[in-house]
Amino acid sequence: MEVGKSINRAVHDRLDGELESAMLHACNAVDGTARKVYPGLGVGARFRKLLRQNYNGILEPMVPGINFEKTAFPISVSGASGPGGRPDVADILYVIHRCHHGHGEPLPGGWELIPDSTTEPPRTTMNMAGPNGQWVVRLSDRIIYGMAAVALLSPANVGQDLGDVYLMYKSVSSDITVQMDNGWWGRAADLMVIAAMDRKRTSITMDFSNVTASSTP
Repeated sequence: MEVGKSINRAVHDRLDGELESAMLHACNAVDGTARKVYPGLGVGARFRKLLRQNYNGILEPMVPGINFEKTAFPISVSGASGPGGRPDVADILYVIHRCHHGHGEPLPGGWELIPDSTTEPPRTTMNMAGPNGQWVVRLSDRIIYGMAAVALLSPANVGQDLGDVYLMYKSVSSDITVQMDNGWWGRAADLMVIAAMDRKRTSITMDFSNVTASSTP
């Protein structure tokens, strides 16, 4: 499926409340983009790298509140390559969401997305208390739109078609609103400039250095 169609399906499915299907299509959009940007890398490496390269400029503005670049979590996932070799958001998105959805498997218990993307003003919820004493990381469903934005704004996808959807960027103070439609393909630099004007957006580094890592299903 083309990247534009994957974004279209991700948005429609999220609006219909189908979070797992929306996440599947968002992962496909990232994967399809990463294949173009880093053709010499394997699937997991390129998926993670594309997301990490866009933490500051796209993902953090679209999913405000958390410093993705510096935050690592007290879990154990295969191939973790975040800060200090510990798992970060890119590892979680690949190992938990992309791999399970892509292989037609259900998510491990407790890892479901939190549906808070309709809150006003914009808010990002994260939950890290899991079943049976195991650490899990429940991300906000805003991550669906963040991943879609990574694909939309990549120069590698210029010329694609979003169809009848668009992505919305809104500052935390709600005084800056941008509707990203077909005119926004490849314009990552423009969003970075606009997001920098949001003086109320915070970026918190979560510290779990004193927590023992637990295994992940």
